[in-house]
Amino acid sequence: MTDHQISSLSSLLHQDLFEFLKGSISGGLLCGYTGEGFPFHFISDQLLHLLGFESREEYCTFIKNKLINGIHPDDREYTTDTVLSALNEDQTYEIKYRMLKKDGSFIWVIGQGKKFFHKNSEFVASICLDITDTIELQQELSELTHNIPGGVCKILMDQDFTLLYGNDSFYQLYGYTSAEMQTQLGNKLIATILPEDATSIMEIIERTYRSQESHFEFEQRIFHKDGSIRYLLTNGAFSHSRKGVPTLNCVIIDITKRRLSEQELAINEERFRIAVTQTQSVIFDYHIQKKQVVHSKETMHLYGLPEIMNDVPESFVRSKIIPRKHAAAFLSMYREIQQGSPHSSCTVEILAADGKYYWNTITMTTVFNGQHKPVRAIGVVENITQHKEMEYAYLKEETYRRALLADTLFYAEINLTEGIIDTLSEMNTQELMEHLCRSYDQYLRVEGIKNIHRKDYPKFLETFSRKNLLANYANGIQELKLEYRHLTNFGKTCWVETTAHMMKDPVSGDIRCLLYLHDIDAAKRERLTLENASRLDPLTKLYNKGAAETLIRSQLEASSPDACHAFIIIDLDHFKKINDLHGHACGDKVLKETAKRIQQHFRSDDIIGRIGGDEFIAFIKNIPSKDFLIQKLEKLRYTVVPFRGILTYSMGICLTSNYGFDFEVLYEKADIALYHSKARGRNCFTFYTSVMHLPEQNGIPKSEIVMEPEDPAWSQEIFHALIENLEDITYLSDPYTYELLYVSPQVRDILGLSGNDPIGKKCYEVLQGEHKPCPFCTNHLLDQKPVIWEHHHRLLNRDYLLKDKFITWNHRKVRMELAIDITDLKLNGIQQRFSIALTEYASLLESLSGTKEILQVAAQTLGKFYQADDVCLIYPAHTGNSYHFKCLWHYENSISQSALVQLTQIEKYAFIQDLFYTNDIIHIPDIEMLRPNYPEEMRLLERYEIRQMLGFSFSAEHPKNACLILSNPHTCGNELHFLRLVCHLLTNRLHSIDAEKKLDYNFWHDALTGLYNLASFSSYTKKRHFEELSSVGLVLADINGFKQINNTMGYSFGNQVLLDTARVFREYFPDAYHFRLSGNEFCIICENASGKYFYQQISLLQADPIVLRHDGISFGYHWMQKEVDFSILKSLAEDSMMEEKQKYYMETPYFAKRYRPTILQQTLRDLKEERFLIYLQPKVDLSSRKLIGAEALIRYRHEERGLIAPDFFIPPLEKEHLIRYIDLFVLEQACRLLGRWQQEGHKTFPISINFSRITLMEEEILPSLLELVHTYQISPSLIQIEITETIEEKDCDVLLTLSHQLRQAGFTIALDDFGTKYTNLSILTHMDFDVLKLDRSLIQTLCFRASNQTIIKHVIQMCKELPVEVIAEGIENEEQAALLTSMGCPSAQGYLFGAPMPISEFESRFMPAETDFKISP
Repeated sequence: MTDHQISSLSSLLHQDLFEFLKGSISGGLLCGYTGEGFPFHFISDQLLHLLGFESREEYCTFIKNKLINGIHPDDREYTTDTVLSALNEDQTYEIKYRMLKKDGSFIWVIGQGKKFFHKNSEFVASICLDITDTIELQQELSELTHNIPGGVCKILMDQDFTLLYGNDSFYQLYGYTSAEMQTQLGNKLIATILPEDATSIMEIIERTYRSQESHFEFEQRIFHKDGSIRYLLTNGAFSHSRKGVPTLNCVIIDITKRRLSEQELAINEERFRIAVTQTQSVIFDYHIQKKQVVHSKETMHLYGLPEIMNDVPESFVRSKIIPRKHAAAFLSMYREIQQGSPHSSCTVEILAADGKYYWNTITMTTVFNGQHKPVRAIGVVENITQHKEMEYAYLKEETYRRALLADTLFYAEINLTEGIIDTLSEMNTQELMEHLCRSYDQYLRVEGIKNIHRKDYPKFLETFSRKNLLANYANGIQELKLEYRHLTNFGKTCWVETTAHMMKDPVSGDIRCLLYLHDIDAAKRERLTLENASRLDPLTKLYNKGAAETLIRSQLEASSPDACHAFIIIDLDHFKKINDLHGHACGDKVLKETAKRIQQHFRSDDIIGRIGGDEFIAFIKNIPSKDFLIQKLEKLRYTVVPFRGILTYSMGICLTSNYGFDFEVLYEKADIALYHSKARGRNCFTFYTSVMHLPEQNGIPKSEIVMEPEDPAWSQEIFHALIENLEDITYLSDPYTYELLYVSPQVRDILGLSGNDPIGKKCYEVLQGEHKPCPFCTNHLLDQKPVIWEHHHRLLNRDYLLKDKFITWNHRKVRMELAIDITDLKLNGIQQRFSIALTEYASLLESLSGTKEILQVAAQTLGKFYQADDVCLIYPAHTGNSYHFKCLWHYENSISQSALVQLTQIEKYAFIQDLFYTNDIIHIPDIEMLRPNYPEEMRLLERYEIRQMLGFSFSAEHPKNACLILSNPHTCGNELHFLRLVCHLLTNRLHSIDAEKKLDYNFWHDALTGLYNLASFSSYTKKRHFEELSSVGLVLADINGFKQINNTMGYSFGNQVLLDTARVFREYFPDAYHFRLSGNEFCIICENASGKYFYQQISLLQADPIVLRHDGISFGYHWMQKEVDFSILKSLAEDSMMEEKQKYYMETPYFAKRYRPTILQQTLRDLKEERFLIYLQPKVDLSSRKLIGAEALIRYRHEERGLIAPDFFIPPLEKEHLIRYIDLFVLEQACRLLGRWQQEGHKTFPISINFSRITLMEEEILPSLLELVHTYQISPSLIQIEITETIEEKDCDVLLTLSHQLRQAGFTIALDDFGTKYTNLSILTHMDFDVLKLDRSLIQTLCFRASNQTIIKHVIQMCKELPVEVIAEGIENEEQAALLTSMGCPSAQGYLFGAPMPISEFESRFMPAETDFKISP
């Protein structure tokens, strides 16, 4: 074309074309009509010359007048489809393709074009940009990366090692394609790394990054897609940041073969070392010409030899390392080697480093040179001392065997290794040879069937089986015995004992067994009689308490995890009336009859026992069902007894299937259930449930949180803390078995006992030297109240005042006895008055817990006993050198207390300090003795008629360093022992109260910060009635990087950080509860505070310098008012905290949670092993009841606990942001299922899937969803994605954009949980969705709450107008279904139509051959 023609064309083109050309970058222009092959219209000069053509006519001829012929043949179909697709939608296209040149080569271009109209003609104009250089450069780079020996990749330095790019070789290393890596792993390489390697890799990269080094190298182990483990060597460098996170450019090489070879070499070396070690062998090297031996380190160590020895072998004999009796054999072996023999050996004794001779076998192998002359020899020394000892032992065994057989009913010699009988006693030899062909196993079975009681037969076979005997011998057990009942030729049974004695044949190495039988019938029957007497209750002949407990514990320990047993406590109602009205003889008959009836109602192998006066225990093993047990208990409820009445029972039951196999736990819970049976009016039985408890006070005082500790060790801890530091003579014992459980140091000293020797022994044997329970034992009196009494100890010849009581110790009732030595008082003749006063005082002291009351009782006791004028308390003030004074007791008209008041005001404090605090006991028999040193004080005492003084000093937490002073007591010196005992009891009581308070405080408080601890938090959340509060604000706090603070700054610094944190929390929330939950985790609970105050204080707290220092503190918080649900409040605060921590992690790229890879690996392993299962719940049309869809739900199959609901495993996966794997797994299973239904010709319907907000927030989630849908060739419209209605505001924009994209891609969107507690109606105005699901919380109260009916009716109407489909969740009965139908609700799901069920069950019920899926509830 000429310039004129081009100008004409320009004038003819549509204005749109010019606008397009003006906006395009410079390049060649190509135009063609829209017909087949795009007929040629125009090409610019620049493009024409680029292709090597001189004129347009030449180009037109070359392409045969069609533009498509100017494109590379391999690109024509793809280019045509792309251009036509864009033209049909009237859009601009952009495409890469190759254009042919005149010489047959080609250039790469990017073509950008669109459709134009002019004078009824339609054509395409395209700008073609030459990108040949760019493409060739990319190909060279790609070829370079593909030729590198290994994979090339680019990785984001985040906690997941997110993959940004990988070449083909990289993906081959891992076994995944690029699409599989994205879909299955989310491009998270951390999912492939072994968890134990992940931590070290993170540390290497972080350390390199912080030190600003450019390169790093590490080895890693990964899980290949096929499940194998591969070893990879990674070399990398840091690159520019992506969104503030550094990236890593890496080259990865597979070193698996090298590593496995190294491991195999190491294993072989270790095998050789073990072989040498286990055979107790050592190696040496002998140089024949030099006659020199070079010893290994092991040889040097074992035999104390130098590394090199010369003149060998003669030097060994001269130094007596080889004794002379073995010299000939030793020298002969070396001569043979020197003469060229290939091998030689000898067995000799060798002197070892410990000075003893040991038997050894020396084996030498000759090494020859090229001329076949001997030059060296390698020697192995093997210690065979044990083998020699076995030979000697075998001879002894033979002697022992012959002695044993002298007094046996029967014997047999068996070769256990071969399983045959070598010798049998003469009486049975013929039978053996005729029938058994010497087989030990066959003989054992025949002998058992013919001659052993059927109940003992299984144990006989188990004990003496060849397998069991060999296993025991391998474990070092050489003898087994078994007692059992043997059947005689006359059909009678007698008790025998069979012994299997095993030994090793030193010659053959076979294990041999001598089996022999003794008659023990008489001794056994006598022993059984005695055992039954000790195990059985003498009245009812049931098991007694100790025996029943032992048997039950044994049964519990042997139970399988899925066994179900019943633990029952049975109590006779109003039994006391039977004894009172009819006498104890009749009561005994009732008890015997009761025991008989209980036994009749249960099976013979169940455990029945009597544990108290009218209390019985029953342990029913392996109950088939709860109904089975209920039938048994119903029959037992009424029993006719000899006293002509109806006796009823109250029973408490606890099942092991619900509460485990711990005896104490089952006993406690059955006892609680029994209490509830009594409370219900008796004559009934109650199964324990977790809501049951014994009577207790509700509510928590503001000043303190109180709760009984649940840990059984707690009561022991308090007890030891109280007792060990006191001076009381104390012991604990079991009131039923009389076993000692605790003995104080004072008792051990008095009786000369050491350590724990007395523990477990009988109290009457250890303490009293008796052989049976003491006749003066007070156990039977202690159920009502403590007993205080006197006792003369026969062995010690001392008199004691004793206090006995029952206490709870380690969840059991035990007897505690405290003793005070009163021998001196009795010798002084004041026993009677002393006993009365001290007994009264001890009884009062036991009932008091307040310091004030305890001191007043002490003062009153002393004042009356000594007939004093008054008793006063003096203790130092907190500041200065003054003292406080308080009169605790005084006689009528006493004036002496005024003198003591004035004494505390005297400036000379030496009087009080010297006299009252010098000794424990203060005794001033005559005040005249004070005159020389304290004249002023003497005159004051005279003025108030004080003639003598008596008292003692003591110290406790409150008060400290105090004195009790008696004025003008009537006493003599020999009566001071009473004062000492009162002082002792008072001090111990005050110390015990202080210790108990301190321990109690420590149990509920954090030792460092003084805040409440986790135990307090648990107690608070269980006890508090949150619904009664107007509002609750919850703050969770976590100190960021606290581990690094401890590691870098030290623990003292870390403790100060914790103290500062606790202090600042108290400052901003002074009226709140503060808890330290763990090392760096805190919690603040603010009650009845306004939301404005709560959030304002949080803002101030977050800005405080203490909070902002170091890496700061992450906070999660929420405030709730009216009908507060603490579990929801805590969940929302935890979600907020999780997001704050994620921000911290993102801002600190080198930080990564160390346990996250382990959770990820476990999840992937569970998915691979098919532990996650998909359940389907049907959705129906409410009018026709036909199936219209299903919801896919996930379950986890646990090896021991069976199926587990998602509530247990979804939260931790969401917390670690790993929930995507579960969500995509459910989607893939749904797609696979729909694809199979389509192939089988079934009618398909939408399946809805719950997606976590965390998964939907991922950047590349939409391509992953589309990849799965396309893989199984199903329409996206069959997948309904459920988004929860309770999304947070900050996520709204992202999720709204995503929902629009999902709908554009063909998916349907359901708004789930509409109508929950935090419904936001504004979401209906701006979010694109297709289905609205009414939450089950609205449906549950639908039938009896008019307000709910109004709300649902209007929501349904509103959705019809939008239009949006409505489906109601949680329909459980026909009344709900009918009401919803009348309101116009079109569809529903719930248990009325079908519970979530396995896919196979769903298909059998709802996928028949016909297409009508009608559901009948």
